Amino acid sequence: MSWLSKGLKNTEHWIASKIPHTTAAEKRQAMQASKEQIDYYQAAKEDLVKARADTEEQKKTERNKIGEKEIRARNRTYKRAGFMQEPASAPQDQLG
Repeated sequence: MSWLSKGLKNTEHWIASKIPHTTAAEKRQAMQASKEQIDYYQAAKEDLVKARADTEEQKKTERNKIGEKEIRARNRTYKRAGFMQEPASAPQDQLG
């Protein structure tokens, strides 16, 4: 190398050291960090969606249980016609 090209190369390195720039490795690290954050966010979101679905399912089963209990309670209060009674065609012991 000639003294001119060495001098120009040194000048180029000196100028490059003064100008802020990012290297390819720094760009890769930034990309990986942002990808990790996005992946973490998506995993957390999926967990929240699953938890919400589970709680909704539990609420639904509890509502169904309560509804069934209410139906049974109402059925106990009302007597059905003809329940535990003899048919009308059966002979009666009393007159009138």
